[in-house]
Amino acid sequence: MMRYNILSILALFILIFSACEKQSDPDDFSVEYLYEYFPVHTGAGITYRVDSMLFKRGISGLEIDTLSFAMETALIDSVDLPNGLSYVWEKKYQSLEEPFDVHYQITSRVISDNRAIVQEDNLSFISLVFPPNEQNRWNGLNLFNEDSVLFTILGESIRPFKDWNQFRILETDGVYTYGDTAFENVITVLQTDTENAIEKRYSIERFAKGYGLIYKEMWILDTQNISDLPGNKKLKEDLF
Repeated sequence: MMRYNILSILALFILIFSACEKQSDPDDFSVEYLYEYFPVHTGAGITYRVDSMLFKRGISGLEIDTLSFAMETALIDSVDLPNGLSYVWEKKYQSLEEPFDVHYQITSRVISDNRAIVQEDNLSFISLVFPPNEQNRWNGLNLFNEDSVLFTILGESIRPFKDWNQFRILETDGVYTYGDTAFENVITVLQTDTENAIEKRYSIERFAKGYGLIYKEMWILDTQNISDLPGNKKLKEDLF
């Protein structure tokens, strides 16, 4: 079996425009604080631009596969569960040039015990805790066994959640700008930032009031090139 010196996944989610607008008049009801960062109103939804990069060691050296596409999310249903109301979301994927009509995935979101829980691919993440205060820490992977999660990429096994830190709120009133849109009162959650001689894990999310998740960046890097250099410098060295 061919061994790859570098195996990595980069997932970068950037808000490009709002897919849907609120259908209800905000004056008709009062929204609890936690729901402002976890919108569940009628018509809630966002469209994201997703950029991914896969680094791999090929016959001629380091190879980089890149892919860009759009991801549309929309609230489609709700289910009453013992631990709270679960909001069912539909996620559709498509190339940037074509309509959203080829692939979709169902996820769910639950508000329970002042925690915002997102379930994706049968994994439940505690994305936010309320009230959010700077430097708040919690085990965001507490609802599943992270050591049992194994991805296979190009015949190589990788544990994406290996040695993750506790989730930590870096700021609660930040400003994030994308294009002509400026988001205020942004909550930034650092999910992990760990690194050793052969592995790096980094993940961060940003939530904006009235929108929910507006930005996500994740790095999963594994290499057999043992070095004291940071992970990105190892990659750069192999590039040249």
